[in-house]
Amino acid sequence: MTPLLAPLLVATAGAISCQPSFKINPSNSGDAFVYYNLMSMNLRGASWTFGDSDHDSQSVRNYTYRIQICGEVESPSKIPACKDNLATATAWQFDSKGDRGECFRLGSHFDDGNAEWSMIDENEPGKGIQLTYFNGDFCPYHQKNRSLTVEIVCENRKTVPPAFVEERGECHYFITLPHQAGCPSTCEISAGQVCGDNGFCGFDTDTHTAKCFCDDGW
Repeated sequence: MTPLLAPLLVATAGAISCQPSFKINPSNSGDAFVYYNLMSMNLRGASWTFGDSDHDSQSVRNYTYRIQICGEVESPSKIPACKDNLATATAWQFDSKGDRGECFRLGSHFDDGNAEWSMIDENEPGKGIQLTYFNGDFCPYHQKNRSLTVEIVCENRKTVPPAFVEERGECHYFITLPHQAGCPSTCEISAGQVCGDNGFCGFDTDTHTAKCFCDDGW
């Protein structure tokens, strides 16, 4: 297969959803599309919950993060610092011990003005996809609104190691979350694993589609 070199990527028009797609024009030889389906990551009535990264540069941190993929989650109102904030948001950051009085939104609503999909690597759709939430609570120290990026890495397995949130840049938070939903939806799941765990999900430049590339013997 010919390596994919610097394709032109354009997000498909339309409202943001849990099934994003990207239009690719490799070598100007005709449009192709890459599709993802993140519906399985939307925890209706619940949320993804994470702690701070052990190697975060901040000297004293004990925050908990509640994040919804493709949706919003209610304020953790049982936390003292959050009890007066009854809004919903795409992501929350709060002091898990309740003794620092801190509770922040790291995003706003799940809509076109406050959320955006992009590929992790524009040259290799099989690596995964990332979702960035904008317009969280104002961060006075850096004079900007808080934001969060969730990097959803294409992962063969169902069970993956725990993930942690870290601060990258000024009031911008980042988490890498390996998950099968990070793989293009045209890479088949067999026996509960992407590509049956007998290959990898990549982009075929001959057919202009994301597909499974099998290991030798499969």
